[in-house]
Amino acid sequence: MFAHESALLLHGIRLLGPAPVRVVVAEPCRTRVDRRSPLVESHPMPPGALETVHLGPEDVPVLGLAGAAAATARSMPFRDAVVVLDQVLRRGVPRDEIAAALAPGSRRGAALAHAALDFADHRSDSVGESLARVVLHETGAPRPQLQHEFRSPDGLRALVDFWFPDQVVVVEYDGAVKYRDARTRDGRSPEQVVIAEKTREDWIRALPEVRALRRLTSHDLRSVPFVAATLRAAGVPTTH
Repeated sequence: MFAHESALLLHGIRLLGPAPVRVVVAEPCRTRVDRRSPLVESHPMPPGALETVHLGPEDVPVLGLAGAAAATARSMPFRDAVVVLDQVLRRGVPRDEIAAALAPGSRRGAALAHAALDFADHRSDSVGESLARVVLHETGAPRPQLQHEFRSPDGLRALVDFWFPDQVVVVEYDGAVKYRDARTRDGRSPEQVVIAEKTREDWIRALPEVRALRRLTSHDLRSVPFVAATLRAAGVPTTH
C-alpha cells in the first residue's frame, strides 16, 4: 500500500519540496522503517482509512488523506507540513480526523505535527499562499485575516490573500502561475491577466479602508528579514 508522501502525491497533494526519491509503502506486519532499498522505503502500517486511486488502467491501494497527512507531518519541517495540511483541509477532510490519525504511535514529531495542524487553514488557496502565511508568521507579525472580501463602489468584488485590519494593510501573494498557466487564465493572455490584476489593485488601493497594499513573490519568501522589512514599511509590526 502506498503511504506517506507517495500517498499524498497519488491523491494530488503538492509538496513544498521535491518528491522523495524512494516510493513509500506501508506493510501491516512491519515494526520498523526499512530504507535499505534505493527505490522503496517500507514503513509500519500507520492509522487511517485505506482508499484506492486510479493509476492508469488499475486502482491502487493508498493510505487515506487524513492518515497520509498525519504520518507525513510527523517527519516534515513546519513549513512543509502546513502546505500539505492546508490542501488536505481544503479537500474537506475534517481537522479532527487528521488529529485522530496523529494520536496513536510514538511521540516523535507529534508536537510539531500538532502545531502545524493547529496553524493549518483550508482558506489558503495555493501552495504559495500557504508558504507566505508561514513566512508572515515567522516575522512575528499579527495573524492576518484570510480571503477578506472588498467591494468597490461600482460593485466589483475582490478576495485578498491577507488582511491586517488593525493596520488596514493588504498583503497579496503574487505567484507566477496565474500568468503562465493557461488553466488559470480562463482563456485570457498573460498581458490581459496583468492588466486585470493592475486594475484590481488600483481600486483596492483607492478604498478608504485600505492604507497600503504590498505584494510578495516566491523570491521574496526566501528571506524572512526582507518580508519583515516589507511589512514594517507598510505599517505592520513584526518581531523579527
